[in-house]
Amino acid sequence: MEEEKQHLNAYLKQHGLKKSVQRERILEVFLDIENHLTAEELLEHVKKKYPEIGYSTVYRSLNLMVKAGLAKVVDIGDGSARFEHAFRHGEHDHLICERCGNLIEFKDPRCKPIIDEVAEQKKFVVKRHRLDIFGICNDCIDKTEEE
Repeated sequence: MEEEKQHLNAYLKQHGLKKSVQRERILEVFLDIENHLTAEELLEHVKKKYPEIGYSTVYRSLNLMVKAGLAKVVDIGDGSARFEHAFRHGEHDHLICERCGNLIEFKDPRCKPIIDEVAEQKKFVVKRHRLDIFGICNDCIDKTEEE
């Protein structure tokens, strides 16, 4: 977590922005949670520890963390942006449940060669990739079978 704080502080300094205890606290709470969170969900967690911090501060801090490379936005197509850790987190892909919104991260070494092969065929230089696979998670399948 110290490395992420240093990274944020370096970003703030580089962009002429002030260091803030509230930003640091929001970053700490964000990093303690391994789930993909909406701003509202992060606010709930932040409020438990720091009730004085409001939604707009959380929202602005999340956007700042995205710009600084500490967080990434994940869009699962439901109109709510979710945020995940980005700093020193390797590339990974997502299985996204269309019923409950559950996100399951996965890494499979077989994906990269396929992506590289397609890019080579299309004469395309890959800078980064994002693979989101939409379907129905096992929990939702089980619930459907129970009904």
